[in-house]
Amino acid sequence: MRVCYIAGDYYKNKEKRDRTGIEKKILAQVRCLRTLGVNVELAGCSSERGGIPGRIDLAYNTFTAYKKALREYTEDDCIYIRGVSIYLLDAFLLSMQRTPKVVFEIQAIEKDELRPSRQIYFKYKLHKAFQTACVILLEKFIKSRANAVVSVTNEITDHNRTVTGNRLRYLTLGNGVEVSSIPMRHPPGLQDECHVLCVAGVAYWHGLDRFIMSLKDYTGHRKIHLHIVGDGEELPNIKSLAAALHLESKVTFYGFRSGKELDTMFNQCHIAIGSLAGFRVNLNELSSLKSREYCARGIPFMMASKDSDFPENWEYIQMVPATEEPIDMNLVLAFAERVMEDSNHHKKMREYAETHLDWLAKMKVLKEFLISI
Repeated sequence: MRVCYIAGDYYKNKEKRDRTGIEKKILAQVRCLRTLGVNVELAGCSSERGGIPGRIDLAYNTFTAYKKALREYTEDDCIYIRGVSIYLLDAFLLSMQRTPKVVFEIQAIEKDELRPSRQIYFKYKLHKAFQTACVILLEKFIKSRANAVVSVTNEITDHNRTVTGNRLRYLTLGNGVEVSSIPMRHPPGLQDECHVLCVAGVAYWHGLDRFIMSLKDYTGHRKIHLHIVGDGEELPNIKSLAAALHLESKVTFYGFRSGKELDTMFNQCHIAIGSLAGFRVNLNELSSLKSREYCARGIPFMMASKDSDFPENWEYIQMVPATEEPIDMNLVLAFAERVMEDSNHHKKMREYAETHLDWLAKMKVLKEFLISI
C-alpha cells in the first residue's frame, strides 16, 4: 500500500529548527509509517508567502498533489488528507473520478473552530464569515466523498458520523508524540516562587486570559510566575491584558523558542498549562499535542477538557473547571507542591508517554485501519 499524505500545514522548505508542533507531528507520522513498511509520499502544500498569494499557492499545491495521486495511485493505495479546507476547490477535487481511497484526518469541528477571536480586523471577520458559509453549504458533501475519517477525539468522530450519515469508516485516534526526539526535563526545586510554563501557538481556546486574570487577584504566600513561550493570533491580546493589569513582573513573554533554549524553559518551571478554554469552541474533549509533549518532557500540567489518552484523575494532571470562572491559584500551588514532592514524577510521566503516546504505537493502529478500508 502506498499513501499520499497531503498536508496543508506543512512547509517543504522550512528549516528543521523552525518547525511548528503540527509540522513535527506530520513528520513523525510519516517516519513511523515508513518504519512500519508503508510507502508514504509527503506532499507539503503550504507556501512561504502570506495573504492571498499564499492561499493561491496552497490551492495550487493541493490540486497538483491530488491530481498526481489520482494519476499514479491504485485502488490499494490511499490519499490521506490532513484537515478539510471546506471550499469549492475541495468539492471539485473530491468529485473527480478516482481509484485510490481518500481518508481525512480531522482535528476539530470546523464550524466551532471558526468562531472569530476578539479584537480582530474587519477583513478577518469577513474571511471567517465566508469560511462559515462554506462549512454550512459544503461540509456534508465534501466529507461524504471520502472513504473514511480519522478523528482525534470521540466527540469529533460523533460529529462526523452525524454529518456523513454514518456511512463511512471511522477511527478515533488521539494525537501522539515522538518521545525519543523530546528531551526529558530536570525538575527544579520548589522554593519561594512557583514557575508555570505555557508553550503554545497562543489561541483563544487556550484560555491564558483566565489564568492571568486569576493571577491578578492572587495574594498567597508563594509567588507565581507565568512564562509564555510561543506566538499566535491571540498573543497580542494576552500581552495587552497583562500590561493593563500591571502584571509585567509576574508574566514573561519569550516568543518562539526551540532547542536548548526551550529545554532550559522546561528545566526551570515546575508545572505547565494545557488548554484552559476548549469550551469556547464547544469542545469538551481535546487531543492536544502540547499535553503530549508535556508528558514526554515530564512536566505536570493543568487543563480544562477531557483527554481520553490520559487516565481519569491522573495525579500529574490538574483539572480546572471548564467555565469562565477564575482559576483557584491556591489549587494550582497545591498541585505544584504535591507533584514536586515526588522526585521521580518526570520519569513516571516519561514512561507513560513511551507506552501510550508514542507515534509508533499510534501509527500501527492507523496502518491496520487503512489496510482494512
